[in-house]
Amino acid sequence: MRNATVPARRAFTLIELLVVIAIIGVLLGLLLPAIQKAREAANRSSCSNQLKQIGIGLHTAHDTNKVLPPAYGPYPKGPGTAGSVSGNGTLFFHLLPFVEEDVLYKSSLDTTASYTYYNMGTLYYNGSNVAKARPVRLYMCPSDPTMPSDAVLPYPGIPLHTLSYALNTQVFANVDSTYQWVSSAGEAKIPSSFQDGTSKTIVFAERLAQCGNFSNTDDGSALLFGPWDGQIYMPWFASTKCDYQPGYASAGGYMTSPIASNIGAASKFQYLPTSPKSRFNPSTGTGCDSGRASTAHSAGMQVCLGDGSVRTLSQNMSGVTWWAACTPSGNDLPGTDW
Repeated sequence: MRNATVPARRAFTLIELLVVIAIIGVLLGLLLPAIQKAREAANRSSCSNQLKQIGIGLHTAHDTNKVLPPAYGPYPKGPGTAGSVSGNGTLFFHLLPFVEEDVLYKSSLDTTASYTYYNMGTLYYNGSNVAKARPVRLYMCPSDPTMPSDAVLPYPGIPLHTLSYALNTQVFANVDSTYQWVSSAGEAKIPSSFQDGTSKTIVFAERLAQCGNFSNTDDGSALLFGPWDGQIYMPWFASTKCDYQPGYASAGGYMTSPIASNIGAASKFQYLPTSPKSRFNPSTGTGCDSGRASTAHSAGMQVCLGDGSVRTLSQNMSGVTWWAACTPSGNDLPGTDW
């Protein structure tokens, strides 16, 4: 029986192999943008859900204490309440018990010091114990390109934890008739403090964790558990003033005079700021302005409103409409681009 001749196996030529590789490269080039777009959509949805949870926590805090937390200060009981146990810190610190972080909040109880300023012997304090050294995932937007994996800012010697959101100073602080910052210990209430309507007033917005050059004292990033009232480290926007703390003067002080930030139409949020970790340069428009809200979402700025709803604001929104939404009782309504 004759053996059939086995045909020789035909190999790919070099040209054919290069063509296949080129085709695969083109397909990957078409696929990667779609993957990145899908990833950003998922991150944006996650960020929106986090803002929603923060908004719900804010309303729960109000329902419990009949007043909203301050931008910074004691809550829920102020100075002069002898023997009571209250908290002192930023609004985001006060929200911890209302966003399922009650254990972290309680861990900040300091029984070793006497807070005579608050007329209290014990205090839930944002600058004590483990509270200032623990990041809160709810406050970290997955699209924030400046957020360190451990949420610790590169500040020498102090573990400053940061976050991707900021509070509206016009709502949670005390301001005068010209919207100038007066003090951080506001006492806003729903609905009386929202004469323009809760659904038309921004309470929280995005702000990059490291906005500007953190080595410069006037370009500090948002700070979650900071003990400094009124400073640029505060996680806020729509503020005109930062307060110098004379107690630190012996060490050089953190600033020698109030610094200006943006209010009015000029305070409109930054959309995809170039060089987000670089100091903002007004002459070139580059860098990140720590005095304004800022977003890394290509779809626009995500904000939480006073009624707890979340919406995305277009990059094309006017500064006038933005400011109308920042003022809770300015007798102004957002424009048609709202």
